This record gives sequence, structure tokens and C-alpha cells, in this order.
Amino acid sequence: MTERVIDQSWDNEWDARVRALVERIVARTTRLIEQALRDTDRVERRVGRAAAKARRHAERAERRAARLNEKIQRRTSRGKAPRMKDELRSLSLEIERQALAAVESALREVEQQLVELDVEAITRRVEEHLASIDVEGMSRQAEQALKEASMQIQKALERRGYVAGDNVRPAPEPVSDEERLAVLRMVQSGTITAEEAETLLDALEGSAGP
Repeated sequence: MTERVIDQSWDNEWDARVRALVERIVARTTRLIEQALRDTDRVERRVGRAAAKARRHAERAERRAARLNEKIQRRTSRGKAPRMKDELRSLSLEIERQALAAVESALREVEQQLVELDVEAITRRVEEHLASIDVEGMSRQAEQALKEASMQIQKALERRGYVAGDNVRPAPEPVSDEERLAVLRMVQSGTITAEEAETLLDALEGSAGP
């Protein structure tokens, strides 16, 4: 009776595959979180720019009104005619009106951007999306799937006469459809390559040397 010994690096190889899959899941989740944070930053920057624009309009209006008031005070103190006083006051009021209109326009622009952006809705969507990503669950599922596949192949190899120690197994038997399907599923899921699948099937068929 021929005894074939399973390579002791088998378990290490499966552990490496599990770790690699978990790392890919974590990396993808990290990218999603970073993208959500970048989107939030863009929203904050747009609103901040609009608010800054409104503040600049208000500051300019205040400075212009102050300068006009000073001019009016100087001219009236020099004994200018009442008609001149009225004209200057009228001009001052008109400039203030225009400045306030500009400020109101800037504020409306801010409000419109807030309505269009709907910051709260964006924040909710980001939070819901992040909460829906069950990283631990995905990792557990991936690890469990790989362990189950490993156990299936391990049992199949042992049935074929390969052993993981000193236990001698019966002589090789024909490969079952279930075993072939397990190998094909591993290829489809990317757990092993086509070349690795071919080698594994050869081993199951008993074509490998003792």
C-alpha cells in the first residue's frame, strides 16, 4: 500500500490566503471611508467659500458707509450748503442699499448651495454607508469559506491515499464529481489559480508520485 504524505506547508499556505483576502477587504473599506471623508471636505469647502464671500460683501459695505459718513461730517463742518448735505446723505444711503443688496445676494447664494448640497442628507448617507460595511463579518465569512474548502480538499486527499503524518490511508480511488466541483469553485472564487487546480486534480487522480 502506497503512502503519500501531505506537504506540511499546506496549512501555512491556506493561512496566507485567508490573511491576503482579509487584507483586501480592509483595504477596500479604507478606500471607501477615505472617499466619504473627501466628499464631506468638499462640501465644507464650498459652503465655507460662499460664507466668506458674504462676509467680504458685508465688510466692504461697512467700510464704504463709514467713509461716506466721514466725508459728510467733514463737508458739513465746513459750512457746505444744505443741498450738498442732502445729496451726500442720499448718495450714502444709496451705496448702503446697494451694499446690503449685494450681501443679501451672497447670503441667498449660500442658502441655495446648502439646499442643493443638503449637507445633512450627505452626512446621513455617508454614516449609513459606513455602518453597513460589516468588516468583521466579511472577514469571518471569508475565513470560514477558505477553511471549509481547505477541509474538503484535505479529506479528499486523505481518501486518495495522502496522509498528514503517520496514518496510512487506503489506496487511491477515482475522483468524485463533488471533489472536482470543489476544485472548480475554488478557481472561480479566485482562491487558487487554474495551474494550481490542475496540479490538485492530478494529485487527486493519483498521478503524483509517492
